[in-house]
Amino acid sequence: MFHARCGVSAAALGQLSPGLPAPRHRIINSTARSDDPMSKAFFEAYYQTYNREDPDALRAFYDPDVELHSAQGVIRGVEAVLEVYRGITAQFSDHMTPLDIRERSDHTQVRILDNFTAKVDVAEFMGRAFAPGEQFSLNLLAEYRLRDGRILRADIAAL
Repeated sequence: MFHARCGVSAAALGQLSPGLPAPRHRIINSTARSDDPMSKAFFEAYYQTYNREDPDALRAFYDPDVELHSAQGVIRGVEAVLEVYRGITAQFSDHMTPLDIRERSDHTQVRILDNFTAKVDVAEFMGRAFAPGEQFSLNLLAEYRLRDGRILRADIAAL
C-alpha cells in the first residue's frame, strides 16, 4: 500500500528512473567542497535541515519547479513538496540519515535510512496504525538532479 504523504510504497518497488544512464561514479568523501552543489556537504546540509522540521528553511534547497518522483506518482512544485513534508512531520518525527552519497555525471545518488517516530495517534500510514512513540524505519534510495544549486528532481524508492 502507498501513502501519498510519504512518497514510497510499502511494497517497496525497487526500480528508480529506468531511463537514466549508468555513468561512472565516485564516492563523495569528506574533502568535498561545500560550495559545490553536488558535494557531500550540500546533501548533508539538506538532510540536517530536513531533520529540523522547518519547511521555510527547507524551501531554500528546492528549485521552484522541483518534482518528487516515487513509485506512485509525481509531486510537482515546491509548495506541493513542502505540503507533503508538513503532513509527514505533523504526524511523525522523521529523521533521515544519508548512509552513502555517490556523485554521478548528471545526478547524485543517496542511500538513506529514514527513521519515523509517531508524534500522535495515526489511524493509517503505509497500511497500518501507529500510537504515539511507535517507530519504524525505511531504507530508501534517492536520485537527485540539481539546477542552479537547488534540487530540481528527486526520484525516491524504498529498497
